[in-house]
Parts: sequence; structure tokens; C-alpha cells
Amino acid sequence: LLISATPALSRSIAKWRAIDFSSLSSPRRAFQMLASEKVRTTPVPGVLEELAVLLPRYLSTWGSLKAFAYSHLEEVEFNNNLRIITDRAFCHTHLRKIVLPENLEALQVGCFGYCKNLEEVTFTGKNVFMESYIFADCCNLKKITLPENLRILPAYTFSNCFNLKEVNFKNIDL
Repeated sequence: LLISATPALSRSIAKWRAIDFSSLSSPRRAFQMLASEKVRTTPVPGVLEELAVLLPRYLSTWGSLKAFAYSHLEEVEFNNNLRIITDRAFCHTHLRKIVLPENLEALQVGCFGYCKNLEEVTFTGKNVFMESYIFADCCNLKKITLPENLRILPAYTFSNCFNLKEVNFKNIDL
């Protein structure tokens, strides 16, 4: 499952069933429609194995009501308008790699927690407020590049991230 808020997807969606929410005026409506597409159901081999979802570019808050939690989401492209990723928005997904945009301002509690396939995270911005448990129980997380101006690492940010080998940071008070 790929979810994108950018006009060009990271790979061709020719073989994908595409759901285009990019023209909707309400993010809440997009999330309601996404839920109605049964993204959280277990995929059946040979039937709708991949799904592309295009979200509005203006979307600045992702994850209303744990919108993507427990889904089979493997990849996501965030747009530069993104400001906030809400509580548990992507918890228990199948994400493998995350690149967070430079305009991101806040990550709320556990927004990427329990992503067992997550291996790498990169912050491209400089100022991000982080709450606790952001990457808790991401047991395959190996590498993270933290925001340049992050001063304090919240409690339990990397709880049970046993494979974390590389942490790139500047200016953090440990």
C-alpha cells in the first residue's frame, strides 16, 4: 500500500488500483473514504495486492483518528505542507522507510510506534517538537537522522528498538 500527497508517486501506479482524494476539500472526508475502502483488512493473494491513495496536497495534519494505524501501509510520501502527524497515526503499519519533510512541526505520541518493518528514518527539517514513544517497539529500526535543532529527546522515543545501530544528531542534551 502506498499513500502519497505528492503529484508524482515514487513508482508507477499502472498496476495499482488508485484512489484519488486529491480534489476533496475536506481531509476528514478523505479519511472517512479511506476507511470505507477497507485498507485495514488482510490482503488476499492475487486480489488487490497493491493500492495507491492520493491525498490533497494542502493536507497539513495526517492521521485523524489513527487513520492509517493497523493498515498494510508500506510506503508514504509526505508533502512539504505537512505540519503535524497525530497520535498513533501510523502505528502498527508495515512502513520500511520514512523521510519526514522539512516543514514538519510536531510528532505526537506513538505516531510511528510498533512499525515492526521500519528500518530507517530521516528528518529533513530543523525544528520538530516530538512527544514520547514516537518510535517505540520499532524492533527493526537500524538508522535514524534526527532534526538538527532537536534539543531534548523525549522519554521512550526508542523503547525496544534493539537493532538501532546508527543515530545521527547534533545539539541534543542527553
